[in-house]
Amino acid sequence: MVLAAFSAITHGTSRRVNVILDALAAALDTIDSDHAGFLAEFTEVGLGDTKARRLWRELMSTKTYRYQSEYAQQLRAEGEARSVLKVLEQRGVQVPDAVRERVMACTDTDLLDELLVRSLKVSSAEELFG
Repeated sequence: MVLAAFSAITHGTSRRVNVILDALAAALDTIDSDHAGFLAEFTEVGLGDTKARRLWRELMSTKTYRYQSEYAQQLRAEGEARSVLKVLEQRGVQVPDAVRERVMACTDTDLLDELLVRSLKVSSAEELFG
């Protein structure tokens, strides 16, 4: 599996790198999630500032894997935080800056899931964390 990650990094500028990255992603699903997560992150870092890295990040963030890169986790948390705030806005609940900052700073996706459910019911933004 390590050689597959090295292959992806080595061929990061190839026109067909997307095929290599797809194969690597599929292969990572066949090993334990700790090792898969390490190799996914290793691949992301190894690809440097390239189109292949952007493809890899997109692949890791759009497919449902048992592991995700740190970048994909950040994207998910940010999206969930924005959803919490959007629900409150749509319901006409005023969101003070302190609450907005606390929600956007949250990286715990389990907590953000809870906040999203709470955002459907609370009458004030401060009740989210209470």
